[in-house]
Amino acid sequence: MAIDRTWWNNLVDDTGTGTTGTVWNKATIKGLLDAIDAMFPGGVWHPTDGSPAGLVLTEFSPCVYTKAGNIALVAFNLGYPGQANGSNAAIYGLPFQVGYTAAASGLVYSNFGDVLLVSPVVNAYSATISSKTGAAITNAQLSGKQIAGGVIYYTV
Repeated sequence: MAIDRTWWNNLVDDTGTGTTGTVWNKATIKGLLDAIDAMFPGGVWHPTDGSPAGLVLTEFSPCVYTKAGNIALVAFNLGYPGQANGSNAAIYGLPFQVGYTAAASGLVYSNFGDVLLVSPVVNAYSATISSKTGAAITNAQLSGKQIAGGVIYYTV
């Protein structure tokens, strides 16, 4: 995601008198900010249901990502529709292909009633959802539930 430049937009270059504006050269600052933006690309992604059920997930807030080198961080806040589908729950549409088995996973909020893990699938653009014991969670178990969190993973 681009750096918030509100403060930069409010800067006024000095007129040369040394008494007005800023001594910072706005063109130089813009170049530095552009370089930082290029180092950490990010944006909005739109996860979809990765199970065979083809459920329509609700995005309660923008799902965002950023990437530094080959490490990606994605955040999501999703709602599952009320349904009784028994397929294993999965999220598809990660912004970058998962590259290594040492991918981290985690979930910071859920009204599921227990800890859930979201684990990226190696060589895919998806993540599985499981219980803290590693048991797969089904779409039916997430019926009407909200899950929000972040996942850090290595990319290809």
